Amino acid sequence: MIENLTPIVGRNPGAMTKAEDFNALLQRARNAFPRSVAIQEMPKVHDGGVTFFDLLAKLSILKGAVKADFVTRVHEASEEEARRSDRYRNPLLDR
Repeated sequence: MIENLTPIVGRNPGAMTKAEDFNALLQRARNAFPRSVAIQEMPKVHDGGVTFFDLLAKLSILKGAVKADFVTRVHEASEEEARRSDRYRNPLLDR
């Protein structure tokens, strides 16, 4: 979506678009990433519409927040796996 909007923003950054698609995407992101403060606090787009420039900025922030949450989840899973592996090798660590 970001790649498709970039040329439009370059030609006409003030062009308007409807809010429904972004707001639906934002709601799905809020459901999927409940621990992400950036996603949870991102405001919805008003019904009057949004400029392509503002939409591109919101999508970029959303993309970064999703990527950061993914990295955090992978890191936490790796740490948990390391703890389990240590306990398996050394039962004294369970105490």
